Amino acid sequence: MMSDDNYTARLLHLSIFMVVILVTSMVSGGESDPKDSNTKEHSAIISKIMNVFEIGALRPNTGTHAVNVTCEMYVNSIHSVKEVNMEYSVAIYLKMRWHDERLRHNGTEPITLNSPEFIDVVWRPDVYFDNEKKGEYHKVTTDNRALELGSEGDITYGLRLSLTLSCQMRLQAFPMDSHRCNMMMLSYAYDANNLILQWRDFNPVALFPDNQMPQFTLTKYDYTESIRTYKHMPNKSCLEVVFYLEREMGYYILTNYIPSALLVILSWVSFWLHLDATAARVALGITTVLTTATQLSIARESLPEVSYPTAIDVWMTSCMFFVFGAMIEFAIVNYLYMYRKSKINEHVSGIEPQVQGNYRPHFELTQKTNFGNNADGLNDGNFTTHVPVKDVDSTRPFIEKPAVQTCSYARMAKKVDRLARLLFPLLYGVFNVIYWCHYKQIFR
Repeated sequence: MMSDDNYTARLLHLSIFMVVILVTSMVSGGESDPKDSNTKEHSAIISKIMNVFEIGALRPNTGTHAVNVTCEMYVNSIHSVKEVNMEYSVAIYLKMRWHDERLRHNGTEPITLNSPEFIDVVWRPDVYFDNEKKGEYHKVTTDNRALELGSEGDITYGLRLSLTLSCQMRLQAFPMDSHRCNMMMLSYAYDANNLILQWRDFNPVALFPDNQMPQFTLTKYDYTESIRTYKHMPNKSCLEVVFYLEREMGYYILTNYIPSALLVILSWVSFWLHLDATAARVALGITTVLTTATQLSIARESLPEVSYPTAIDVWMTSCMFFVFGAMIEFAIVNYLYMYRKSKINEHVSGIEPQVQGNYRPHFELTQKTNFGNNADGLNDGNFTTHVPVKDVDSTRPFIEKPAVQTCSYARMAKKVDRLARLLFPLLYGVFNVIYWCHYKQIFR
């Protein structure tokens, strides 16, 4: 009797469990899982993209109104600003948003596509960069592109690009120059009646905060949108970003300006050397001239072959003139000084035949000519002439007249040196004031 009761109870429990399972299965069969629903919607929209030709070939709103494409840009870095090629390189993240009714779906979440096979068959704005020289997608580790499809047909397309863009540079004030480098985006095939590019309403262009460039500082940037007309492309919708770059002068001051200024000052040392130190003055002049010429050629290597002079050309050429002028000054002084010595030697050698005649001299006249001390306190030397004469008074004119003439040449040479010691630094200082005031005004 007990075993029959246990069997009946177990049978009752099993029956209740089966009813519960049956009811649960019926309830679950009547309700669909949202994840399964989204998966089905994703499959359906992808199948539609791959099979419907119009989605990739024709723009949205064909035959009705223009497509509005909203853009935003994040500038990751600006680098490699090259004056020789007049270009700069930039790495950016670009996002574009537009609406396409053909890609509406009933999913609760956006559909993200990052495979090139699916992205390439969806219509996308044919945006290109007007001043681009070179550009490429990033493909490490996969294509850095993504397409997001919203349930209402809102599409977001994002990609990462590296671009080399041309920048028209005016280098008259180099290396105190600043430049306005732009980036222009247009549609290649569609005019403003079919596709309109516009910036996002709030902060459409952002820059990486710690971006550093070796020679330039990004002072500011602007962005605009406009309708532009070209001869071969009328009424094109255009987006433009303008970067304002200002050059840092530290490198050029250390490598060009300070060394060339020191060379000019070094060339003035010859003005304090003695007139007889011909070898030292020649070596100093030639060394400074050749070194300045080498610096000028090195400074031009980093610049394009422009037809106008730059600020550094004016500086280096002026330094060359000052150094060359110091050498010309030495040539003038040396000519005057050597002319004096040659006149004395000619006079001394020519006195004896004139006074001796056909008779024997009774005594010698010793004539000492002292030309005085120079500005450095050094004696120019005493010239002693031993003249065998019969009559002292008859010999004196032959001795004194050339001595006075040669003394005037020596004094003239010393005056030229003393004048150069004041005139060259003064002129170089005036040149510096004019140079820096002029080019700093252009720089501002």
